[in-house]
Amino acid sequence: MKKFFAVFALAAFAALSGYAQGFEVSGEVKTGMYWQSIQEGDDEAKSRGFVHNNDDAGGNQGRFRLNFHYTNGNIGAKIRFQETIWDNTQIRWPDAFPYIFAYANFLDEQLKVSAGKLGDSPWGMGGPEKWDELDTRIGIRTEIKPAIVSGLNIGFVLNDWNLGGVTPVDQTLGEVLQESVLGVSYDHDYFAFRFAYRFDSTKDQYNASNEGAELIYRVEERALQKIVNGLQIWANGHYIGIDPEDETLFATTNWLYAQYAPEAYTAQLRLGYDTGWKRQVFHGRASFYYNIFSFLSAGASVYYAQDYETKYSEDSAFYQWNFEPKVKLTLGSAYFELVYHYGSMYIRQDVEEKTQWINLRLVYTF
Repeated sequence: MKKFFAVFALAAFAALSGYAQGFEVSGEVKTGMYWQSIQEGDDEAKSRGFVHNNDDAGGNQGRFRLNFHYTNGNIGAKIRFQETIWDNTQIRWPDAFPYIFAYANFLDEQLKVSAGKLGDSPWGMGGPEKWDELDTRIGIRTEIKPAIVSGLNIGFVLNDWNLGGVTPVDQTLGEVLQESVLGVSYDHDYFAFRFAYRFDSTKDQYNASNEGAELIYRVEERALQKIVNGLQIWANGHYIGIDPEDETLFATTNWLYAQYAPEAYTAQLRLGYDTGWKRQVFHGRASFYYNIFSFLSAGASVYYAQDYETKYSEDSAFYQWNFEPKVKLTLGSAYFELVYHYGSMYIRQDVEEKTQWINLRLVYTF
């Protein structure tokens, strides 16, 4: 009941804010019907059905999201309310608010200072495989956007401890400052990049050892778009456990994307490479979707992964693979997707898990 009233209050505020100058409200609802069948090794397959959207909604049943943006002169505030788990009666405070912060612009918008539970980072990875940001804790973010270099954004974040909200009781100011984040981004007609680096103090510990710093990046090539309309190439990556006390904590993720999307279709290739302690995985995903009509598209994706560090089977040429045909129907600001999945992966030595599922997804944005 508490969850219902909280959501109702936010929805009512969203409706009323439409009549107030300076308010912008957006959001989305994701849900769907889901059936799956899983067969482990030679065991009998087990199937079940439930309410679920397995795109990127998280949770078991879908996602409800509201975004609020208020501006008044040089000041503003951004709030995101999000719920993905609906099988309990309590809102998961403070996880229900991925970010809630206020900001102010100074010096003809050459200086921006944000404070609160941060998010909506100007230095984030930006997807599609990875959406990570490093400045997502309580803190103060300062962005410098000099007019002399249009498109440049450099700054720093005075941030809270980044592991589960664990705050040492005997920390010094210097140790708090060691949790800071540095960021830089640059947008140009021919290229763009984002970069963020999070330092780490010895006080903020994981598994009784210093977990190390973090680094994320995104780079985009834009010159080709001016030659071939619809062609894009970009990459992003995330490095964690940089210079840790425990070397097993170091891990990397890198993705390279190429997409060609003329009016008739969208073709995309994604290549990924993960490393870590006893982990060295190559990912490849290719997809093609044809626009039959302006409101109807159909196509499929193929995914392949190989783990070069751990051999689950001497006879297997893969660690994981799947095939997903999809049909998408768009009706205004809503769309339906019907997706079928068939795939296999090794879950332990010589044991292969075969999976089938069907997901009818409904997504509504506003």
